[in-house]
Amino acid sequence: MTRNQPHLTNGSQWSDHKNFILGNEDGLQNLIKACKKALETGECQLHGLGDYHGVKKLQPEWFEDPLASAKPSPGADYRLLIFSAAVGLLAVYGLYSLTLSLWPG
Repeated sequence: MTRNQPHLTNGSQWSDHKNFILGNEDGLQNLIKACKKALETGECQLHGLGDYHGVKKLQPEWFEDPLASAKPSPGADYRLLIFSAAVGLLAVYGLYSLTLSLWPG
């Protein structure tokens, strides 16, 4: 690691720095530049960001839980009910057939 190069990394490897972005002055200055550019254009790829290739600005919807906003399609409950009934009937028919084939006589 060279002192004069920009450094930027994730602090999750160290308990004292967990949940922090770590960097020397040059790396943090490059991060500021990349963030400003991403705010203007939506994305910035820049050398000198250490472990990172760039910065992207995303819409708030991207951060939402996809399962929280998922809406079941109409009729999904009926399809599940019909499928369950069909599986149940096949199981009963199979047991009935098995019983008849094993019945002495």
